[in-house]
Amino acid sequence: MGCGAIFMIHRVSPPERCLTSGTPVSATDPGMLEEMVSLVVALKLDVISLAEMQRRLMAGDLSRRFVCFTFDGAYRSVRDSVLPLFRKRGLPFAVYAATDFLDGDSLPWWLSLEVLLKECDKLSLEFGPDREEIRCRSYAEKQEAYARLYRRLAKLERSARVTLLEAALKKYGVDHQAAAARELLSRDELNTLAQSSLVTIGSQGGGGEPLSELSYDRARQSVEQSLDCLEAASGARPRHFAYPGGARAKVTARDVRIARDLGLETAVTGIEGALWPEHSHEMLALPRIAHDNDPAILARALMLSGGSSPGAGLSLGSASG
Repeated sequence: MGCGAIFMIHRVSPPERCLTSGTPVSATDPGMLEEMVSLVVALKLDVISLAEMQRRLMAGDLSRRFVCFTFDGAYRSVRDSVLPLFRKRGLPFAVYAATDFLDGDSLPWWLSLEVLLKECDKLSLEFGPDREEIRCRSYAEKQEAYARLYRRLAKLERSARVTLLEAALKKYGVDHQAAAARELLSRDELNTLAQSSLVTIGSQGGGGEPLSELSYDRARQSVEQSLDCLEAASGARPRHFAYPGGARAKVTARDVRIARDLGLETAVTGIEGALWPEHSHEMLALPRIAHDNDPAILARALMLSGGSSPGAGLSLGSASG
């Protein structure tokens, strides 16, 4: 039986405001998050910080089962929905900030796709020599188009994906900076969030590319620049890291070495699984459990029962990324 779990959550938003349902970047319903927190409390599991999780694993202090809540991407919903909920209960949580997207300089590609579909009734997208015509007038059409286009875009090289979406945003007059201001935290807002004793600010690197897809020099530079940026924004250098790319990202021994060489103390992956005592030897390659809005799955995950051994993961829903 596992000794704890790290929950992985992205944006927190009512489903009717998002098009990402059913994809690896699905939003979590605020009511479901509150239900999840209530269930944790009712089960008398300890909700602890990443630093305390590290201490317990390293010290073998595992008499009480525990959970950590982590939120990837530094979405504005962390400030608006998550902080009030956790502050009311006095519970800690962590935010892994992707520094490429602070201050609205750019949008994650999955948000660019969402805002395009939200603001347009029809689209014509160029996929190399192919052109796809998309009708997206109703919400159902937009959601179906999002799921289909997400799968297609995720298979493209990053440069091709960025070029396609930037061209479409420009073609249809969509203001990506306004969308970023609605959805993502600024540096100043991140600094304000960091002042709470309940909040741990970690790094998700730039957030745009899995480290394994970069050269050694670019991967190390991406992580180091993110740590520098977050230190300047929050006043403290992050000690905790989330490998960018989520479940689709392969985390290599080289990536772990980069994290170690840069002085990071813990690092989480998109690999699905509970924490075990043996993870004290793998603090820079920890698994997480994705929150996918299924109460039955949450209950099983929280009880940490029927788990498998480290490395095999738990079949508790698709990990996000």
